[in-house]
Amino acid sequence: MNRTAAIVTILLVAGFQAFSTATQRFEHERQPQLEQRSTAAVQEPTGYTAACFATNLDSESRDLAATIFDWRGNNVTATSSCGAHQGPGITCQATAQFTDSALRCVVSTSGSAARLRGSLSTSAGPYPFTLGQPANSTVTAE
Repeated sequence: MNRTAAIVTILLVAGFQAFSTATQRFEHERQPQLEQRSTAAVQEPTGYTAACFATNLDSESRDLAATIFDWRGNNVTATSSCGAHQGPGITCQATAQFTDSALRCVVSTSGSAARLRGSLSTSAGPYPFTLGQPANSTVTAE
C-alpha cells in the first residue's frame, strides 16, 4: 500500500470512529430520562390479583409505565394499559396474580415523579407509593 492510500485509510477509520462516538452520544441524549416511584411489597394469598395504578398529573402528555415485580425482582406484569403519550389526568394500570411471592408496584414517568400518583391495590386495599422507605420492605395484607 502506498503512503497516500495508508493516510486516506487512517483518516477514514478515524472519521468513522468519531462519527460512531458522536452518534452514540446523540442517541444517549435522545433517550428520555425516567423517574420512578414504588410501593412496599405486599403479600397476599396465591390467586389474588394486584393492580398497579399510575396517574399523570402533568399538564402535558407523558410516557407512563406501571410494572409489578415479585420479591426476586422478576417482572410478573400480566396486563398493562400504560405507554407513550399518556395525556394529562390519564390513569393507566398493570395487573398481576399473586403466586408464592410478595409483589410491589414500580411506576415510571418521562416527567417528574412528583407529578405522578398511584398505588398498588389488592383485596386488602390500596398501598400508596413509599417515599424514603427501602424498596425491599414488605407489608402483609390484612
